Amino acid sequence: MGPVISWPSTIHWRNLIATALNVSFRLFASSFTPWLSLLTSLGVVAGSAVEAQILLSELPEPPPPVLAVPLPPPPVAAVPLPPPPVPMLRAQAAESRSESGPESEPEPQSTSLVWELVPPSPQSPQPLQPTPPPPIAATPERSLAWELVPSQDNRLAVMSPAQPASQDVQMMGQMLARDNSLRWFLVPEDEVFRPSAALARGEVRPDPPYLPEQPAPLWPKVRGLARGITVNGDPYPDTGLNVPNGFAQDREFTISTTLTATSRTRACRVPAGGDWIDCADSEAYLDFTPFKGEYASLGFQYTIQSLTSRNRGTGQFAGQSIGFRTAFNLTPTTGIAFGGEHIIQLDDTTDLGRNFYLVLSQAVPISRGQNPILLVATAGIGSDFYGFGGNGTLGSTNCLSGNNVTSLNFPEGTDCFWGPIGALSLHLGSQVSIGYEWFGFGIGAGISVRPIKDLPLTFSLYATDFLGNTPSYIEGLCTTNPCEPRYYGRLTMSF
Repeated sequence: MGPVISWPSTIHWRNLIATALNVSFRLFASSFTPWLSLLTSLGVVAGSAVEAQILLSELPEPPPPVLAVPLPPPPVAAVPLPPPPVPMLRAQAAESRSESGPESEPEPQSTSLVWELVPPSPQSPQPLQPTPPPPIAATPERSLAWELVPSQDNRLAVMSPAQPASQDVQMMGQMLARDNSLRWFLVPEDEVFRPSAALARGEVRPDPPYLPEQPAPLWPKVRGLARGITVNGDPYPDTGLNVPNGFAQDREFTISTTLTATSRTRACRVPAGGDWIDCADSEAYLDFTPFKGEYASLGFQYTIQSLTSRNRGTGQFAGQSIGFRTAFNLTPTTGIAFGGEHIIQLDDTTDLGRNFYLVLSQAVPISRGQNPILLVATAGIGSDFYGFGGNGTLGSTNCLSGNNVTSLNFPEGTDCFWGPIGALSLHLGSQVSIGYEWFGFGIGAGISVRPIKDLPLTFSLYATDFLGNTPSYIEGLCTTNPCEPRYYGRLTMSF
């Protein structure tokens, strides 16, 4: 018989039942806790998955790739390689989990958006082709029209590039309107046109195309030339016979030769039955201007006072002297000059004075064109001959040496008097001018002409003492009372 369990009498049945229930509950709890944890984990995972699906459904879908399909390109010689395929992006929601114990509260889940590359589809889009530029002739108003001009035998002068070239070939260029590029072709030597070859074949040379004349400047360019001027490079007549102008020497001319003549001197009277040549006088001038610039010049003058041997006059070829002239153009129509005539006297027979001068000239155009009408005014001061008699109102200075006609101690005195001088001339083009001058020794007026337009030859004829005893200080100096008119002329040739 097995062992017999004896219950103590002190154990109360109610306590026994409570103890048994407590043991059973502990055994059941220890075995149920893993299952409860597993169910809780499954609920969390399922909830997260549901939330992720809801988030993924609420996200906007990525836009589809934009494919530009151009117009079919024009045929080209070489087919370009297609560009590499373009990958696309796809979004996917990812979750981040936080570990917690079985008794902790579940934390809210955080989500993020992850993009990943998706391989392109096998059907790659067509490559983009550049749009060809519009041709030049697309704008008719501003387009260029090119044409090929055939030669005399109706063959084009442009040879094929594939034609073999010999050693005697030349290069020629031709602009092609189709692609607006410069292409060079080899042309045989015998097909190159030269004027010498055309003349050798007796061909008639075509007339050159008409070229419009260059418009005349707004303000003419005035330069000096002996006692005359040049306008825009063309010679003009004299501005005065005894009064020089202030313009710089024209660069195209270096030498001017001049002959002057006087019908009679003021103190000479032709006797009855006598010859007027006995009272006439003449001089020769050679103006040499080696230094010439755009706006300035420096030249020298050689003078022979007497070319003839008249009664009681200077001997033939006597009275030789040297002078100078320097001039500056302040503007195209304004000039200033300083110079001297008969300054270095090579003998003691010069009786025309030691004549320094300082003058300012201004040309005023009245018309436009290559040969405009001009009004030329000159004003200044001069010594000795220019300050003769009552004209020497500006006082006296030392004139370097003796034999001065206005000296108070002539001929030994070195003093000379100064007076105002001036001239006014109207140039009616490049061949005729009329003028008036005050040169101290008297008043002169006359005309100056250039008989041959293309030849720098000028002839001038002036009259003086035609106002009688005016100015008043000439009274008593003439052989008649009142003074009778006298004439003096000037012939100039420039080179």
